[in-house]
Amino acid sequence: MKKIYFPIWLILAWPILSQAQPTWSDDIACIIYSHCSGCHTSNGIAPFNLMDYPEAYANRYAIQSSVNDKSMPPWPPNQDFRELAHANVLTDDEITLINQWVDFGAPEGDPMNAPEPPVFDNVSEITDEDMILELPEYTVPPISSDLYKCFVIQTDLGEDKSITGIEIIPGNRNIVHHVLVYQDLSNSAVNQDNNDPSEGFTCFGTPGSSSAELIAGWAPGSRARILPAGMGIPLPNGTNIVVQIHYPNGSTGEVDATKIKLKFADGNNLRTVYNQPILNFIENINEPLVIPANTVKSFHAEFEIPIDVTGINIAPHAHLICTSMRCEAELPSGEIVPLIDIPEWDFNWQGFYDFKSPVILPANTKLHGYATYDNTSNNPNNPNNPPQMVTAGEATTDEMMVFYVSFLLKLPGDENIVIDADDHAGHHDDCTPTNSVGIADLDIRMEMEIFPNPVNGSNIRIELPQISGNDSMIEVSDATGKKIATIRPSGMTTILDVEEQGWTTGIYFFRIVENGTQLTRTHKIVIMD
Repeated sequence: MKKIYFPIWLILAWPILSQAQPTWSDDIACIIYSHCSGCHTSNGIAPFNLMDYPEAYANRYAIQSSVNDKSMPPWPPNQDFRELAHANVLTDDEITLINQWVDFGAPEGDPMNAPEPPVFDNVSEITDEDMILELPEYTVPPISSDLYKCFVIQTDLGEDKSITGIEIIPGNRNIVHHVLVYQDLSNSAVNQDNNDPSEGFTCFGTPGSSSAELIAGWAPGSRARILPAGMGIPLPNGTNIVVQIHYPNGSTGEVDATKIKLKFADGNNLRTVYNQPILNFIENINEPLVIPANTVKSFHAEFEIPIDVTGINIAPHAHLICTSMRCEAELPSGEIVPLIDIPEWDFNWQGFYDFKSPVILPANTKLHGYATYDNTSNNPNNPNNPPQMVTAGEATTDEMMVFYVSFLLKLPGDENIVIDADDHAGHHDDCTPTNSVGIADLDIRMEMEIFPNPVNGSNIRIELPQISGNDSMIEVSDATGKKIATIRPSGMTTILDVEEQGWTTGIYFFRIVENGTQLTRTHKIVIMD
């Protein structure tokens, strides 16, 4: 007699399955539309569409295989290491439903019960933008490998701005794999653009300037980044915006015209969001980033934070032979705080990951970054066959090890900031992906203004609209976070003589405190010669 074998999950779950079998209309469409269709659409980068029942049925075995090995939907971070915001992951129950549906013949059910398919086009989330940066229409030339192209937009803002919202809108989602947006006050990228006869210039790794600062990124499934109230990313007057776009092999002849929408606010009343490569292979690594041929090698980068900060986002970055990246914080108390773990690094699925809630990192916290590189023939992503020595650099065949961290100078109440209010990462009962971002009211009882800034004269003028009490003090710290002065305000206007205070050229931080409690936002002041 021929033996019939059933999946073990099917045997265990049979009492439940005998009562109701999942259908596309009642159970599966909701999951697919929420987690998969954003890429699997006619205007997406995935190889087939998942926008209706016939398409899902035709690809049912591919769906089942990819959700079981958890390669889809793509979400590289290990959620068990640290739960990150807006995670596009399936719950165990959702994976079980998909398995049940496929194994029972993938029935459609009653079409009248199916949710409306989502609409994925270039309709913008930010509709009241202050500026639109339009990249030139670009036709991908004949290519036999992936192309990384940088485009430079020279802004003329007239004054310093602060970005409170940014949305990257790919012009052709069929070929735009990911986008990185930098700001740069130098003309390095401009000069490279001028020397390239085509639109933009070819780039990889970095946008052609060592002084460029990352401000945003886009990958399939990304949404507009709206900063919590009262926060902004500084955009100085005269800044060049450098946009790096990854066009994958097979894009020849396709046309793209990506654009970026920006929202601004008055920077004088905003908390600055800093995006810095705090851990990197240039300054913090334990040894030079060199991976000999036919070796697997790991590296450790370490950086001690000099002042109290509030972490809100992290973005690891490496190239092709990297196989894992992990970052954690060692608090002064010795406690280890996990930040991000990507156990199977994939260059094609890099991202910018928000913490579900802010991570408070006191002064003298040590950040530790770890990365492993497999430079052997066992690594299918190795660009060299046979393997060759790989060193640090910007080319495709070079390597990098960087952890970008977005952070604020810490204020009381930061632990109450809500970045993602969803308690079940990646799962939404109404099948609608959310991007919940908010902030609790901070207990800031007064505000101050400091000018000029930068200071290139002898005096700093501090204006306080109100004085809380006789115990209010102006606390000044240097760039390392060391407190160097405590000064009692002289009424609503206080004038400080830079030379008399003994402050030399550099960066300083001013805030008002009272009985150990911070009453104002921290202001960064630059003193020049």
